[in-house]
Amino acid sequence: MTPGTVISPADGKIIYINQVEEDQIPIAVKKGKKIALSEFVGERIHFRGGIHIGIMMSYLDVHINRAPIGGVVKRLRRIPGSFHSLKHIDSLLKNERVFSIISNPDLTIGMVQIASRFVRRIVPFVKEGDQISQGDKFGVIKFGSQVDLIIPELEDMIVAVDVGDYVKSGISVIVRHKKLKSERSIISV
Repeated sequence: MTPGTVISPADGKIIYINQVEEDQIPIAVKKGKKIALSEFVGERIHFRGGIHIGIMMSYLDVHINRAPIGGVVKRLRRIPGSFHSLKHIDSLLKNERVFSIISNPDLTIGMVQIASRFVRRIVPFVKEGDQISQGDKFGVIKFGSQVDLIIPELEDMIVAVDVGDYVKSGISVIVRHKKLKSERSIISV
C-alpha cells in the first residue's frame, strides 16, 4: 500500500473527472446529461464534496479490477440490470452494477463497476467485511465496461490524471493526498 494515494481500480481511459461541491448531490455526467449518484448506486448515500472519476475499459483492456485503497469492504451491493452499450447515458441506470464502499481509518471511497452490452456478469472476489490491501484483486468484468470512483475531498488533494489519460489497474495513481479534509467529507449510507 502506498500511503496518501488512490490507485486506479481498472485498466482504461479516464472519461470524466467531476468536481462535487460541499453538500451537493454527486452526479455522473456523460454527453451533457446528469444522473443523481444515489440513483446510480441504487441507494441513498451521503457524500459532501470531492470528485467523481469514470474509467472506461475497452474489450482490449485487462478486466480484473483492483482495490484503489486498502481497508475494509463496508458495502458490496449488486444492482441487477440489463447489458446495453455504455455509449447511451440511460445504460448507466439500466445496466448491471456492483456498488462498493472501501474504508480505512484515513479514507472512505465508493466504487461502481458497470457492465456493458457484451458483459454477462460482474464477479466480485471479495465480500462485505473483508480486509483488503491496496492493489488486491477486487473483481472482474469482461469485455467493455466502466468503473467509477467516488473520492471525498482530501487535504492537499492532487488529481494525478486528466480526461483522456490511459491508466493501469493497481499501478496508476489517480489521486495523491495527505488526509481527509474533515470528518464530514466521507461517504456513508
